[in-house]
Amino acid sequence: PGLIEGFFIAFASMKLLNFSFIQGGILGFIIAAVSPAVVVPSMLRLMENKIGTDKGIPTLILAGASIDDVFAITIFGAFLGLYSGSNMNIGLQLLNIPISIFLGVLIGIIIGSLLVKIFNKYSIRNSKKVLLIIGISILLTELENLLKTKIQVASLLGVMTLGFIIFEKIPSMGKKLSSKFNEVWTFAEILLFVLVGAQVNIDVALNAGKLGVLVILI
Repeated sequence: PGLIEGFFIAFASMKLLNFSFIQGGILGFIIAAVSPAVVVPSMLRLMENKIGTDKGIPTLILAGASIDDVFAITIFGAFLGLYSGSNMNIGLQLLNIPISIFLGVLIGIIIGSLLVKIFNKYSIRNSKKVLLIIGISILLTELENLLKTKIQVASLLGVMTLGFIIFEKIPSMGKKLSSKFNEVWTFAEILLFVLVGAQVNIDVALNAGKLGVLVILI
């Protein structure tokens, strides 16, 4: 779905905005990238209300959203490299996609398993466990930024895998930690969407006008 959306917008922007294919590709895979900030809380709400959980649909969409982002970011990077004139090997960039997914899941399994052992061995308050998991998640995203020039790592997929491992090995603790994270999200959601809104350039949005809206609708 992400590939279809990205390339469809690329062709639409060529016709409507007079972009080149490379410029259209850059725009297409910016718009095609899934926002975890929207998907994750929506899927968690479905899980809480037991909607689609018998077939694991919310979990599948959560994992799919992360993989979708890996594709979108990699192809966006390839188009950006072509636009800036750098000698980029697109085949190598695409090869990075399964590698980054594999590394993300592998890191999540390793860290998740270590946390399970620590939580089983030591008596730690749930609030401290939450802080520890948040700290590790931030470090994983920073690790992705540090390594992105050498190798791609799907850090978001790693964070999700970490959570799956804890929930699989210690379900009772997983439910308690989940409720704690919901409390954290109440504040973080406001902060996140305010910062996203602050990034929007109103002048550029208005200049794009009806054609810009049409491209997004397409």
